[in-house]
Amino acid sequence: MATNLSKYNHAAISLAFVTLADLEQDECPPTLLQLWFPHGIHANIRPRIAVRMVESWLLADREALAQFLGIAVHHIPHLPDNESNPKQEMVGLARRSRLRTIREDMVPPPNTSGHVGKNYRGRLEQFVIERWSAERAQTYSPSLQRAIHSLEQFHPVLPGN
Repeated sequence: MATNLSKYNHAAISLAFVTLADLEQDECPPTLLQLWFPHGIHANIRPRIAVRMVESWLLADREALAQFLGIAVHHIPHLPDNESNPKQEMVGLARRSRLRTIREDMVPPPNTSGHVGKNYRGRLEQFVIERWSAERAQTYSPSLQRAIHSLEQFHPVLPGN
């Protein structure tokens, strides 16, 4: 990861980049950024880190996710940034779904080593494209709110501009 980010940081001289990574079990975003960009971050690159995983940002649009999964909204956490494993939370919610296709796609089959179902990613992409709203989600996710604010303030300066 750090090697690629170093390349993006160098390429930011002539291109603008937004990067997204999961915090997962690491301590805090500033520590990771210092590790990944030991010589500083070019002004044309905007790294963002989802606390703990990007799934927490998806969980934050509670009403839309409940409708998509076919579950009651009270099952979805109010503070998704505080979930220790948002991916497993998402799978657990899908397991509750009254929609067989959601369960089959997002939940791993019994007695397998997989953590997610065969079309977990495809279903999340569908949810984002069809229903997810960053505006609604930022209400329940401070890390998403910070990311949106950061991107609103991002004005790269590129050659020829």
